[in-house]
Order: sequence, then C-alpha cells, then structure tokens
Amino acid sequence: GVPCFFDEDYEYVEFSDQCTSMCLGVYQACEEAFIIWSFPGLAAMSLFVMGFISKYLENPKDPYANNHISAVAKFCGVFLFLFWIFASLAGAGEGLSSSLIAFAVSMFIGSAIVFSVVFWNSLIKHAETGGDGIIGGVAHKIDSYKNVLRGLFVLAFSPLILPYLLLSVVNQFLRRICTRHYCGERVPDDEFEHKGCFTLVVTKQIEDLLTWDHVEILSYAVYWGMGYVFFNVLASKFTTVFLSWLIQYTSDMNLFAVTLIVIAVGMVLFMLPPIPGIPIYLTGGIVLVSVGRESFGLCGSIGYACLVSLLLKLFACSVQQKLIGGNLGGSIGVKQMVGINSEGIRAMRVMLSDPGITKRKVAVLVGGPDWPVSVLCGILGLDLFPILIGTLPVVLLIVPTVLCGSFAFMGSLSNDDGGDLYPWADTLGAVASALAAGFMLYFALSAATAVKVTLDRDQHIINAIPMDKAVQNADEEAEKEKVSYRRVTIWNSVPPLMKLTLIVSVITMMGCFFLLAIFNSQCFHDYDLMYSIQQDLGGNWTNIVLPLGRIALLLFVISYGLLYTFESWATAKARTMAESMDGSGIIALTASTSSPSCSDEVKMI
Repeated sequence: GVPCFFDEDYEYVEFSDQCTSMCLGVYQACEEAFIIWSFPGLAAMSLFVMGFISKYLENPKDPYANNHISAVAKFCGVFLFLFWIFASLAGAGEGLSSSLIAFAVSMFIGSAIVFSVVFWNSLIKHAETGGDGIIGGVAHKIDSYKNVLRGLFVLAFSPLILPYLLLSVVNQFLRRICTRHYCGERVPDDEFEHKGCFTLVVTKQIEDLLTWDHVEILSYAVYWGMGYVFFNVLASKFTTVFLSWLIQYTSDMNLFAVTLIVIAVGMVLFMLPPIPGIPIYLTGGIVLVSVGRESFGLCGSIGYACLVSLLLKLFACSVQQKLIGGNLGGSIGVKQMVGINSEGIRAMRVMLSDPGITKRKVAVLVGGPDWPVSVLCGILGLDLFPILIGTLPVVLLIVPTVLCGSFAFMGSLSNDDGGDLYPWADTLGAVASALAAGFMLYFALSAATAVKVTLDRDQHIINAIPMDKAVQNADEEAEKEKVSYRRVTIWNSVPPLMKLTLIVSVITMMGCFFLLAIFNSQCFHDYDLMYSIQQDLGGNWTNIVLPLGRIALLLFVISYGLLYTFESWATAKARTMAESMDGSGIIALTASTSSPSCSDEVKMI
C-alpha cells in the first residue's frame, strides 16, 4: 500500500501525530527486493574478479602481472563506489546496506583465500630466499611502512594477543599429548621435535617480535591513537560545535562580513604548512550557504561559496609564492621546510620550470602539497599568472568539498513538522564527500606519478641542479640527531624508567582508543550543526563531553604527556651524542642503525 506520509499520487510528504518521520523506517524493509535488484551486478563483479585472477594464472610469468592485480583493486573500488551511490539513491539505506557490506566482505575474503593459494609458494620462497618477483616487489614497497603498520597492530589488537597465546598453549598441549601418540606420522618433523610451550609457528612469531624496533613501534601506536582521537573528536565533535556556534554568530551578519571572516580564517589556515585546503572549503560550504541562502537562494549561495573558495585558494597561493617564497626564500629554515635539496622537490623544480602550461606542471600545482609547492614557485622566481592558471583545475576538488559542507548544513535543517527539510541531503553529502576524496586521491597520484616519471627521464637535469650548501649542512646536522635518536632508543639501551614511561603511554592510549571506539555514544552528547550551545549544551560547549568521554580524554592527555616525556629525554640524549660525533662517526652510526634487526644493533654495542 501507500506509505502513510504520502498522498495517493506520491507527490507530497506530510507527517502527523499518527504518522511521524519515524515511519520513513518502512524503507528498511526493502532489503529483500534490493538483493534481487542488485544480484546481477554482484554476480558480474564476482566474475570480473575471478577473471582477473584467471588472467594471472594464464601466465604467471607475464611481465604485466602486477598490472592485472592492480586492476583488480581499482575495479573493485570503482565498482563498489558506483554501486554504493546507486544503492543510496535508490533508498537502500544510509550508505552501504548490510547486504552490500556482507557481499563485499565475503568477496574480498574469498579473493584473499584464492590469492593465498595462488601465491603460497611464492610467499614461502620469498621468506626463505628474499627473492624478487611479484611478492618481492610488493614486499619491497611496503617494507618502509612495516613499523607504522605494526604500531597500528599494537594499538588495535593487543588485547587479542593473550587469548592467542593461550590458544597456542592449548594447541601445543594437545599436539604433545594426543597427536604425537596417535597420529605421529601426520606431524611434520620440525613440529614433532619442537619442545616449547607454544606451537612452532607462534614461537617463531615471538622470536620475530623480539627483533622489532620496539621504541619506534610503540611510538607509532600512540600516534595512531592520537590520529584517531583527532579525527573522531577534534575533527568531528568539536568542529561541529564550533561550526554551529559560527553559524549562530554570523546569522545576523550580512553576507559581505561573513565572507571577510571566512577569508581571514582561511588565510590563517593556508599559511600553516601542515594544513590542506579541504577543511577551509568545507567550512565555506557550511557558513556561506547558511548566511547566503536568504540573498542568493540555495543554489546561488552554493555557487557563491565555490567561487569564494576558489578565489581564496588563488589568493593564498599568491601570498605564499610572493610573500613567503619570494621574500623569505633565502631563509635556511624556509628552504628546509620546503625540502629544497630532496629528490622529490628537485624533480618538482624541474617540472615547475617548464615554459607555459604542461600536464606535469599542472599535476604538481594541483596535487602537490599546497604550502611547499607555492613557496617553491616563489624561491624559483616564477611568474605568478601562469602558476595561477595552472592551479585552476583545483576547482574539481573545491566544488564537491563545498557541496559536502552544504549538504551537511541542509541535512541538519528541519521543517515545521520536525521532519528533515531535505531528506536526500545526507545521501548526496556522502556522494559529494566520496567524489572529493576521489579527486583528491587522483590529483595526489597524478603528482606522485609526474614526480616519478621526471626522476626516471630527467635524472641528468636534476643532478645538474646545484645543492644548496647551507641547507645541506643544516640537513646533515638534522640527520645526525635523527640517527643518534635511533641509536639511543635501542630497546636494550633504554633505562627501565623510560621503558615504563613509553609502555604506560601506549596502555593509556589503548584505553582511550577502546573507550571512544566501543562506547562513543556514551562519551559524547548527540549534537548537530543547527543545535544551539545555549539550549542543547546548557550554555557550556564542554558539556558535549560526557563523564566517560572525560575519562577517555584524560587518558589521552596522560598518554601524550608520557610520550612527550620519553621523546624529550631521547631527543636530549641524541643531541648530546650528535654534538660529540664527527663526519666519520655519523657515517658509521648510519650504517649500524640500518642493520636488519634490533638484535643485530645490540650486538654492535
């Protein structure tokens, strides 16, 4: 039948006391029909994945095998993104429905099993010989990120380590008591001879864990937690409170005054090297649309926000290039922040020096880091106008980002009956967010690809660029401290008190992480853009944090304080060691700290 909130012609939506906005939940019952509707696409996707795998199996020595595997990942990502958009627009639920999630998980698990079977021998061979090939190539690419991933493992999965060890003990006990006596012929020789409390596999894993760079991994674990708190609390909860206050504060202002405020705040953020333009465009999409819709209408105010964001980006590039790069380009500190002597920046230098507008030049201007690229243009003394023209494609990133903020604002509006004024805004906001992420990733990959191609093809031009001696000397001093830091933080040489400090820092960060991840709704009040601090938080913005959330944030502060204490101690020790070294000492120390494992380093003491 017709849902109660529709008229007979499905033209108008009207809620009443007997038919509230909660009745929209009727669409949650469409899962079975959605599965039937989506099954051909799901089946086609599965066949495509199996087709790519079969393509590799056709000729495992195919030099383009890496491309086939890369194509699988790209195809799956694009297909899932498009499928999710259609599912959301069709009313299948908020974001991915449970059916799509189940399918995606099962498909990737199945693919992982197939790949494990296909590449098992290659994995074993690479582990034993360290050979090249496809597995060796992948392993080489991710080798520099091992400790980062290990830090994430320590933060997220440490509570599972104890049950895993207990399971291994039980497994080993059953093998020693039962399997050896009744099924001895089925037990491999190495397992049969193993006498430890844990299984042979777990014993090797423990031995490998002992060779880890514990200080670096534990530090990364804390940094992962800090990142999670930043995005889950600062970039989500507190930003929403700030924007709701800004919307209320500017609600009585004219559009011109609000535009000046947005430009001033945006310029301050653009002048900070680590800050990208995304949060600035997002803020403009919320604040300018909330004020400008009375003057220009909804569509007009969104277009106005896009125009202001683009002009703000170009103005920031001009200030960074002419004021910072042009006038302060002689500063060693500025050149160090840009990384003027690094291979990547030297390659960007070659690309930016191209006459006119070239593809690789545009890739760097749009996809490169905002602050270093603009400042580098100023240091090189490049003409401003061509640089600004080459920056214009950034509008492809600005528009969906502004739309994301605009749809977030529209989704928070309600009509007189208490229902959503724009019920489709959340879905389109998610689509705009995904498009912005897609363009940002594309621009970043384009810039990285352009740099790599330039490094390969124009290496002789890059080598001909003279090194900045003053920056080179400053970099050598920084490298001394970096290598000395690695040396003084070898786990066996760290004092027990400092070890305890770092371990407690990780434990408290884990407590904060799991409280926020599992009990998030009990840590913070529900708060939306159109809420009022005065009415919904009792006039105090800190009331958004509930008691459990205060405990989590207290653990966060304790963890950061302990990590800061450890790093201050290590930095002071490293600086003392660096000051006592000459050139030959730093070379020897660099060679020793690049050894395969921490255990090898300990033997060299």
